[in-house]
Amino acid sequence: MKWRRGLLLAGVHLLIATASFVRDEVSFWHWIRGAGLPPEIPHVRLAAFQEEQFPDNVCDSGIYDSGPSPLAQVAATASLPLAVAFGWHSPCMPQIQRSWITNRMEGIFGGNTRRAEIAIDAFLCSGVLVQWMLVGGFPLIRPRRWWLEPSVLITLFTVLGTALTFLAHLHELFRFAMLIVALLWLWWFSLLLWIPIHKGWQSTVGGLRRLTH
Repeated sequence: MKWRRGLLLAGVHLLIATASFVRDEVSFWHWIRGAGLPPEIPHVRLAAFQEEQFPDNVCDSGIYDSGPSPLAQVAATASLPLAVAFGWHSPCMPQIQRSWITNRMEGIFGGNTRRAEIAIDAFLCSGVLVQWMLVGGFPLIRPRRWWLEPSVLITLFTVLGTALTFLAHLHELFRFAMLIVALLWLWWFSLLLWIPIHKGWQSTVGGLRRLTH
Protein backbone atom coordinates (compact mmCIF):
# COMPACT_ATOMS: atom_id res chain seq x y z
CA MET A 1 0.00 0.00 0.00
CA LYS A 2 1.20 3.51 -0.86
CA TRP A 3 0.44 5.21 2.45
CA ARG A 4 1.84 8.60 1.49
CA ARG A 5 -0.18 8.72 -1.71
CA GLY A 6 -3.32 7.54 0.10
CA LEU A 7 -2.92 10.16 2.81
CA LEU A 8 -2.40 12.93 0.25
CA LEU A 9 -5.53 12.11 -1.75
CA ALA A 10 -7.56 11.49 1.42
CA GLY A 11 -6.46 14.86 2.80
CA VAL A 12 -7.53 16.71 -0.35
CA HIS A 13 -10.97 15.09 -0.46
CA LEU A 14 -11.50 15.43 3.28
CA LEU A 15 -10.74 19.14 3.04
CA ILE A 16 -13.27 19.60 0.22
CA ALA A 17 -15.96 17.55 1.98
CA THR A 18 -15.44 19.40 5.27
CA ALA A 19 -15.58 22.76 3.49
CA SER A 20 -18.88 21.81 1.83
CA PHE A 21 -20.44 20.73 5.13
CA VAL A 22 -19.23 23.78 7.02
CA ARG A 23 -20.35 26.17 4.30
CA ASP A 24 -23.86 24.70 4.10
CA GLU A 25 -24.25 24.31 7.86
CA VAL A 26 -23.04 27.83 8.67
CA SER A 27 -25.46 29.37 6.17
CA PHE A 28 -28.35 27.32 7.50
CA TRP A 29 -27.72 27.86 11.21
CA HIS A 30 -27.01 31.55 10.68
CA TRP A 31 -30.48 31.84 9.15
CA ILE A 32 -31.95 29.90 12.07
CA ARG A 33 -30.40 32.30 14.61
CA GLY A 34 -31.39 35.36 12.60
CA ALA A 35 -34.99 34.17 12.31
CA GLY A 36 -35.26 33.63 16.05
CA LEU A 37 -36.02 29.93 15.66
CA PRO A 38 -35.05 27.50 18.44
CA PRO A 39 -31.69 25.98 17.43
CA GLU A 40 -32.42 22.61 19.00
CA ILE A 41 -35.44 21.81 16.77
CA PRO A 42 -35.16 24.02 13.69
CA HIS A 43 -37.36 22.12 11.25
CA VAL A 44 -40.49 21.27 13.15
CA ARG A 45 -41.50 24.11 15.48
CA LEU A 46 -43.42 27.26 14.69
CA ALA A 47 -41.60 30.36 15.87
CA ALA A 48 -43.19 33.72 16.45
CA PHE A 49 -40.99 36.58 15.30
CA GLN A 50 -42.67 39.80 16.31
CA GLU A 51 -46.17 39.17 14.88
CA GLU A 52 -45.09 36.77 12.14
CA GLN A 53 -45.04 33.00 12.18
CA PHE A 54 -42.68 30.88 10.17
CA PRO A 55 -43.81 27.64 8.47
CA ASP A 56 -43.25 24.28 10.16
CA ASN A 57 -40.36 23.50 7.84
CA VAL A 58 -38.14 26.49 7.14
CA CYS A 59 -36.48 24.51 4.35
CA ASP A 60 -39.76 24.35 2.42
CA SER A 61 -40.72 27.94 3.11
CA GLY A 62 -38.93 29.43 0.12
CA ILE A 63 -37.07 31.75 2.49
CA TYR A 64 -34.04 29.49 2.66
CA ASP A 65 -32.55 27.99 -0.52
CA SER A 66 -33.01 24.25 0.02
CA GLY A 67 -31.02 22.95 -2.95
CA PRO A 68 -27.64 21.33 -2.36
CA SER A 69 -24.87 23.83 -2.93
CA PRO A 70 -22.49 23.42 -5.89
CA LEU A 71 -19.68 22.64 -3.46
CA ALA A 72 -21.77 19.87 -1.86
CA GLN A 73 -22.43 18.43 -5.31
CA VAL A 74 -18.70 18.45 -6.04
CA ALA A 75 -17.86 16.73 -2.75
CA ALA A 76 -20.55 14.06 -3.21
CA THR A 77 -19.51 13.26 -6.79
CA ALA A 78 -15.85 13.12 -5.78
CA SER A 79 -16.68 10.44 -3.20
CA LEU A 80 -19.27 8.69 -5.35
CA PRO A 81 -19.01 5.16 -3.81
CA LEU A 82 -19.59 6.61 -0.34
CA ALA A 83 -22.45 8.81 -1.57
CA VAL A 84 -24.11 5.84 -3.29
CA ALA A 85 -23.73 3.58 -0.24
CA PHE A 86 -24.72 6.04 2.50
CA GLY A 87 -26.13 9.05 0.70
CA TRP A 88 -24.87 12.60 1.07
CA HIS A 89 -26.21 15.31 3.33
CA SER A 90 -27.46 18.87 3.19
CA PRO A 91 -29.30 20.67 6.02
CA CYS A 92 -32.40 21.15 3.87
CA MET A 93 -32.33 17.95 1.87
CA PRO A 94 -35.93 16.80 1.16
CA GLN A 95 -37.13 13.83 3.21
CA ILE A 96 -37.49 11.62 0.14
CA GLN A 97 -33.78 12.13 -0.65
CA ARG A 98 -32.52 11.47 2.86
CA SER A 99 -30.42 8.35 3.29
CA TRP A 100 -30.92 5.68 5.93
CA ILE A 101 -27.85 6.89 7.83
CA THR A 102 -29.33 10.41 8.00
CA ASN A 103 -32.63 9.07 9.32
CA ARG A 104 -30.78 6.83 11.79
CA MET A 105 -28.70 9.70 13.18
CA GLU A 106 -31.76 11.92 13.48
CA GLY A 107 -33.50 9.12 15.36
CA ILE A 108 -30.62 8.89 17.82
CA PHE A 109 -30.33 12.64 18.38
CA GLY A 110 -34.04 13.44 18.58
CA GLY A 111 -34.78 14.76 15.12
CA ASN A 112 -33.10 17.16 12.73
CA THR A 113 -31.11 18.91 15.45
CA ARG A 114 -27.72 20.52 15.27
CA ARG A 115 -26.15 17.57 17.10
CA ALA A 116 -27.61 15.22 14.50
CA GLU A 117 -26.23 17.40 11.69
CA ILE A 118 -22.75 17.33 13.25
CA ALA A 119 -22.89 13.55 13.77
CA ILE A 120 -23.95 12.95 10.16
CA ASP A 121 -21.21 15.22 8.83
CA ALA A 122 -18.59 13.55 11.05
CA PHE A 123 -19.68 10.11 9.83
CA LEU A 124 -19.44 11.13 6.18
CA CYS A 125 -16.07 12.83 6.70
CA SER A 126 -14.77 9.63 8.30
CA GLY A 127 -16.09 7.70 5.30
CA VAL A 128 -14.33 10.06 2.89
CA LEU A 129 -11.06 9.57 4.77
CA VAL A 130 -11.30 5.76 4.75
CA GLN A 131 -12.46 5.58 1.14
CA TRP A 132 -9.65 7.70 -0.19
CA MET A 133 -7.00 6.02 1.94
CA LEU A 134 -7.99 2.78 0.19
CA VAL A 135 -8.57 4.17 -3.32
CA GLY A 136 -5.43 6.28 -3.24
CA GLY A 137 -3.28 3.77 -1.41
CA PHE A 138 -4.08 0.84 -3.72
CA PRO A 139 -3.83 2.12 -7.32
CA LEU A 140 -5.44 -0.27 -9.80
CA ILE A 141 -3.03 0.54 -12.61
CA ARG A 142 0.45 2.04 -12.74
CA PRO A 143 0.70 4.21 -15.87
CA ARG A 144 4.01 5.75 -16.91
CA ARG A 145 2.58 9.18 -16.19
CA TRP A 146 1.42 9.20 -12.57
CA TRP A 147 -1.41 11.66 -13.22
CA LEU A 148 -3.14 9.24 -15.62
CA GLU A 149 -4.10 6.90 -12.77
CA PRO A 150 -7.93 7.11 -12.21
CA SER A 151 -7.85 8.22 -8.57
CA VAL A 152 -5.40 11.01 -9.36
CA LEU A 153 -7.49 12.20 -12.32
CA ILE A 154 -10.61 12.15 -10.12
CA THR A 155 -8.82 14.30 -7.55
CA LEU A 156 -7.50 16.75 -10.15
CA PHE A 157 -10.93 17.29 -11.71
CA THR A 158 -12.48 17.55 -8.23
CA VAL A 159 -10.06 20.35 -7.36
CA LEU A 160 -10.93 22.02 -10.68
CA GLY A 161 -14.67 21.66 -9.98
CA THR A 162 -14.19 23.10 -6.49
CA ALA A 163 -12.33 26.11 -7.88
CA LEU A 164 -15.07 26.70 -10.47
CA THR A 165 -17.77 26.88 -7.76
CA PHE A 166 -16.07 30.01 -6.43
CA LEU A 167 -15.83 31.77 -9.82
CA ALA A 168 -19.00 33.72 -10.55
CA HIS A 169 -18.63 33.89 -14.34
CA LEU A 170 -17.60 30.23 -14.67
CA HIS A 171 -19.87 28.92 -11.94
CA GLU A 172 -21.94 26.47 -14.02
CA LEU A 173 -18.85 24.84 -15.55
CA PHE A 174 -18.34 22.85 -12.36
CA ARG A 175 -21.05 20.48 -13.68
CA PHE A 176 -18.84 19.60 -16.65
CA ALA A 177 -15.95 18.80 -14.31
CA MET A 178 -18.24 16.60 -12.21
CA LEU A 179 -19.48 14.76 -15.31
CA ILE A 180 -15.86 13.87 -16.06
CA VAL A 181 -15.39 12.75 -12.43
CA ALA A 182 -18.45 10.49 -12.69
CA LEU A 183 -17.09 8.95 -15.92
CA LEU A 184 -13.70 8.44 -14.24
CA TRP A 185 -15.41 6.58 -11.40
CA LEU A 186 -17.09 4.39 -14.03
CA TRP A 187 -13.62 3.67 -15.42
CA TRP A 188 -12.32 2.88 -11.92
CA PHE A 189 -15.16 0.41 -11.25
CA SER A 190 -14.60 -1.18 -14.65
CA LEU A 191 -10.95 -1.72 -13.78
CA LEU A 192 -11.92 -3.07 -10.37
CA LEU A 193 -14.04 -5.73 -12.07
CA TRP A 194 -11.77 -6.39 -15.05
CA ILE A 195 -8.44 -6.87 -13.25
CA PRO A 196 -9.44 -9.91 -11.10
CA ILE A 197 -11.33 -11.43 -14.04
CA HIS A 198 -8.31 -10.99 -16.30
CA LYS A 199 -5.92 -12.40 -13.70
CA GLY A 200 -8.24 -15.33 -13.04
CA TRP A 201 -8.45 -16.07 -16.78
CA GLN A 202 -4.66 -15.90 -17.14
CA SER A 203 -4.23 -18.22 -14.16
CA THR A 204 -6.74 -20.70 -15.62
CA VAL A 205 -5.12 -20.67 -19.05
CA GLY A 206 -1.67 -21.05 -17.49
CA GLY A 207 -2.85 -24.03 -15.46
CA LEU A 208 -4.36 -25.70 -18.52
CA ARG A 209 -1.14 -25.24 -20.45
CA ARG A 210 0.88 -26.84 -17.68
CA LEU A 211 -1.50 -29.81 -17.64
CA THR A 212 -1.23 -30.35 -21.39
CA HIS A 213 2.58 -30.20 -21.52
